[in-house]
Amino acid sequence: MGSLALVLRRARAGLGLLSTILLLAAATTAIIAGTLGYSAAAATVAARQALTDAVPTEAGIRVQTRVADDPAAQDAAARRIIDEAFAGTDVRIQYTTVSEPRTVADHEGRVIAVASSSLLADDPEFAERVTVVEGAWPEAATQDGTVPGALHAGAAERWGVTVGDTLTVGEAKVTVTALWRAVDPQAAFWFGDPLVATGGEDSTVGPLVVDPGAITALGGAPFARWTVQPDPDDIQPSDMPTLAAAASKLQNAMKTDEVDVRGVTVEGDLAPTAATAARNLATAQALNVVPVILLLLVSVIAIVQIARLQSQSRSGEIELLIARGASRRQVLRWTLVEALGTTVVATALGTAAALLVMRSVPAGDQQTDTVVRVGILTGISVLLALALVALLQVRTLAARTATDRSGRTRTVAALGTLLFTLGAAALSWWQLRRYGSPLVTADDGSLTTDLVAGAAPALLLAAVAVIAMALLGPIGRIAESLTRPARGLGAHLASAQVSRRLVVYAVPVVLTVLAVGTTTVSAMYAATSAHLRTQLTELAEGADVRASLASGPEDRGAAFRTPASALPSIQEAPGVTAALPVWQARTRLAVGTPESQVLAMPVDRMGGVAHDPEGIDTAALGTALQPADAFADWGALELPEGASEITLDVAVETSLEGDLEEEFEEALRLWREANEAPFASAPPEDVDEILEEALANYAFWIDATPDAGLTAWVQDVDSGTVVPLTLEPVRYGFDIQRDGVEITSHPEETRGSTTLTLPGAGTQRLLGLTVETEEFGTTYLMDFRITGITSDLDPDTNLLAGAPELGWGDPQLPVEQDRDAGTLGFRGEVGQSFSFRGDVSRRPILMFPSEPTEGTVEGVDGGSGRTLVTPDPVPIAVTESLASASNLEVGSRLTLNAFGVPSDAEVALVVPAVPGTTAPDAVLVDSRTLAQSAMPAQQAMPQPDQVWITSDDPERTVEAVGADPSFASVTGPGTVSVTDAASAVRLVFWVASTGAVLLAFTGIAAVTAALLAARRAEVAVLRALGMTPGGQARSRGAELFGVVGVAGLLGLAAGWLVGAMVIPDLARSTTVAGQAVLPAALRLEAAPWATLLGLLLVAILGLVGALAWQVRRHALDNEYREEIR
Repeated sequence: MGSLALVLRRARAGLGLLSTILLLAAATTAIIAGTLGYSAAAATVAARQALTDAVPTEAGIRVQTRVADDPAAQDAAARRIIDEAFAGTDVRIQYTTVSEPRTVADHEGRVIAVASSSLLADDPEFAERVTVVEGAWPEAATQDGTVPGALHAGAAERWGVTVGDTLTVGEAKVTVTALWRAVDPQAAFWFGDPLVATGGEDSTVGPLVVDPGAITALGGAPFARWTVQPDPDDIQPSDMPTLAAAASKLQNAMKTDEVDVRGVTVEGDLAPTAATAARNLATAQALNVVPVILLLLVSVIAIVQIARLQSQSRSGEIELLIARGASRRQVLRWTLVEALGTTVVATALGTAAALLVMRSVPAGDQQTDTVVRVGILTGISVLLALALVALLQVRTLAARTATDRSGRTRTVAALGTLLFTLGAAALSWWQLRRYGSPLVTADDGSLTTDLVAGAAPALLLAAVAVIAMALLGPIGRIAESLTRPARGLGAHLASAQVSRRLVVYAVPVVLTVLAVGTTTVSAMYAATSAHLRTQLTELAEGADVRASLASGPEDRGAAFRTPASALPSIQEAPGVTAALPVWQARTRLAVGTPESQVLAMPVDRMGGVAHDPEGIDTAALGTALQPADAFADWGALELPEGASEITLDVAVETSLEGDLEEEFEEALRLWREANEAPFASAPPEDVDEILEEALANYAFWIDATPDAGLTAWVQDVDSGTVVPLTLEPVRYGFDIQRDGVEITSHPEETRGSTTLTLPGAGTQRLLGLTVETEEFGTTYLMDFRITGITSDLDPDTNLLAGAPELGWGDPQLPVEQDRDAGTLGFRGEVGQSFSFRGDVSRRPILMFPSEPTEGTVEGVDGGSGRTLVTPDPVPIAVTESLASASNLEVGSRLTLNAFGVPSDAEVALVVPAVPGTTAPDAVLVDSRTLAQSAMPAQQAMPQPDQVWITSDDPERTVEAVGADPSFASVTGPGTVSVTDAASAVRLVFWVASTGAVLLAFTGIAAVTAALLAARRAEVAVLRALGMTPGGQARSRGAELFGVVGVAGLLGLAAGWLVGAMVIPDLARSTTVAGQAVLPAALRLEAAPWATLLGLLLVAILGLVGALAWQVRRHALDNEYREEIR
């Protein structure tokens, strides 16, 4: 018998297992090739979507300069430079000339004309760009110099122009031959030009389309524009870094004498768009290695285990061949020929199946090379695995040593495998935990995968599978012991068979553990990474609705009107349940620290408005950053709720200090010395007149009526906003008489009132006053008193009456001890008034809450020394990244310079991130506490930047609030985009899980078929011993289902354990660099997870049912004889 005939007969004899190996190898090839092909196709689709989903200004760039003397040569040079810059990528270049805005006679505004060969009627894509509303599309200029033009229909409506009208554009005559609109104003060709959408913007209208040769006839120096846009249909993932680099360098490349005319500008954000896409793709491709390694591990184990099962079933045959004189080389050659044929057929079938599936995947038809290459490599790997198993079997059986069959070698090998797998898993997991990610940034900035860290999930699952395989024997023997006393034979027989056939049952155990574990890990990664992206989106959005305030005129009271409690447009908007003002700024905490995003808001209310992503406890933030009441101990005056005006009654008493006649005489003496020459030469009759003029100039202030400027500091209690409001000034004077150098004075009291209009309608407080007085040529004393405060709600009630002592004062004015030396004093009178008395200066006098100094000396009018109440350091929360970069910890003191308010601050909390920003370096502070800290320096918080709103109906709220001109923009849910680099990785994980489930079922089916054939004789023996066919069927079914069931439970435990160990790091690896990192809370994608495991369970139950049916059929076969098989 020839070798080929022998191989064929061997194959026919073991057709069941050989077919299983063929099917398994084909499935492995198809799954691996399809997975890698799909990964490449998904990357291609993602690269193209990065351009197609972006607005034109983000998916392209536009180069602009003036038109040169030779436009054709300029265009050719520009195209050459652009082609060289984007070499290796397909880009579209559109050349357009654009006029300067030109005046049009008898029409308001200026028109912009454009000309391009792409806007000629004979252009193949003309109909896809332009809709001719009326008239005929213009051609070249006529012989009489009239320029035909097509005017945008929106511009024509604005000007009342129709077809046939003539426009005088500059010095040129333009006949409107057509009206047009863009088919799609947002198309890439128009590059986001607002004129194309509406026909007018502010005072500019257009575009007016003219023939390319007629643009210069309109006068001025037209612009030359080259719009560069990558062709999405031909873009590959590898093109994105090239696009980013070329777009960022194009402006410098275009600055050549051939192109540059009076400067080159570049518009568009292609560079950052392509750079972001490149990094996302690199991240996804690097992370794809993790599920691919999982799939490869399952595939290798499945192939090796089935090959071992085949070799075990053929061990008797090989022993017989060797005993009859066959050499090891011959037996090995026959086995390799069989394996080669099986592998070739399996590879062809698997590759063909993968190619067929890829036809239904977007961009899959472009991955043929990848699929074929991976299919061949997979086939070679399968062949090597089969050859290795065959080689080991032949060497073992040919040695004919009893030691090899005693089990000791197998035990030592199993122990070695266990220790090696555990060690490799521990090393891999340690590497992943050490760096926190399997991604590695190379020196050139590219992302690669640390294969050791990337293999952590696969190796950890493999370690659990090996442990399960090692536990199979002890568990089987324990079950065998426990079932031995049972009356029924089925349970004991099943457990005994498992404990005696460990090598065979190791296959379903390992494959089931890996399949269930891989599916669980995939489900956890998919849900955790998606949840993390959702949390980052909520973090970036801050709240359901965010309304950005429009910058208005300089009105210091305008800031007070921004809280939600004082904005009817927000208060009354549909769906609004709560709102709060938010301030945003950027600053550095110290020299050398990173720039930080600072957010201020009433933190005690943020819990009901701001989103609360994972790891951020808004309640804890409110407790740590907000005192019970920032102004509770400040002696602030509570104003009646609902009051719109308050009136301050003021008494000002002034008096002069010192001997004024001596001051005048001394001043005159000094003046005469300085002006000795005029006196010596002046006639005697003029001397008195000169002196009188000098005295009048010196004492000009005697008849003056200066003003005391008042600024009230008012707080809206609901929002915490504090704002300085200017009151009408209070005028006062002096009782002074002068007769030459003789001056007499008496104290003068002036009484008056001034009204303050309150900008809000909620609960408000008067926190303090600033009094600014005028300075004159001499020192005078002022006694300034607020004798009463009333509101428009009850004009007859003095709010100071019965109020606690306010104790307001100026800390820079010392105790009144020596009036002649110009020292000043303060008095705080209980219940009726508060006042200051002292020397005036140019410095504003503060009347804020203050407290007596120790060792106060009582002065005139009961004055006492005062020290302004110094607020405690402002508590702030900083992100973990900022704390690490700035060496901060809880309790660290620093100076916070934000919103124009330098404040002493103290770190009260370190948090993962701050709501409202994804910046890794961020600070959160309570706006009321910050306002309190700013007041002693006469500083106030500026107008808030945004109002955050919680709404039951965000869409209606956005529409309603957006109609208020007070807001520049209003955004709702879904308007903040957070890059999801993990979407493709999630799909690859699911593909790997599907492959693992298919391979597991195939392997279990192979074991079932092998055992069914190998234990055929056992059925007859058990029947002869009295075991019924039904009993045998139930015992064999329970045997298989028990093994797979226990393995499935171990797989679930393994999946959860491994997921908890690696998923948080893997999920965080997909977040964009330079972005806040939130805790990755474990989640499970229940629906696909349950579907895959449910399908596996159904398949196993079907297999168990088929096994039981076949065993029962064998048991009912009375004609079977082992010797005549």
